[in-house]
Amino acid sequence: MRFLRGFIFCLMCFCAATICGAIASSLLGAADGQGLAAGAIIVGYGLMTGMVGILIALFALKHLSVPAVKKLNILLAIVLLILAAFIAYRVNEKSKEKQLQASNNMGASKLGCHTRPWT
Repeated sequence: MRFLRGFIFCLMCFCAATICGAIASSLLGAADGQGLAAGAIIVGYGLMTGMVGILIALFALKHLSVPAVKKLNILLAIVLLILAAFIAYRVNEKSKEKQLQASNNMGASKLGCHTRPWT
C-alpha cells in the first residue's frame, strides 16, 4: 500500500508540475512568433517541469511519513482540480472569442462593408 500511495503521489506531482509549467510558459510568451512549433515548445517546457516535479516527489517520499503523503495526495488532488477548472475556463473563453470574431467578420461581409474603404 505504501508503494501505491507513493506512485500516486509521484504521478500527481508530475501532472501538476507539467500543467503548471505549460501554463507558465504559455502566459510568459515562450512560444510567441514560433508558428506551428509553438505547441511543441509549450509541451516541451511542460514536460521538463514535470520531470522536475517527479524528482521533487521522489526526494519528498524519502523524507515523509505515510500520513503526510496521504495529506499531500489530497492536497495535490485539489490542486489538479483547480488547474483543470482553470484550463476549462481558458478554453471556453478562447472559443467564445473565436465565435465572436467569426460572427463579426460574417456580418461585415454580408453587408458589403470593407474594413479599409480608402485602399
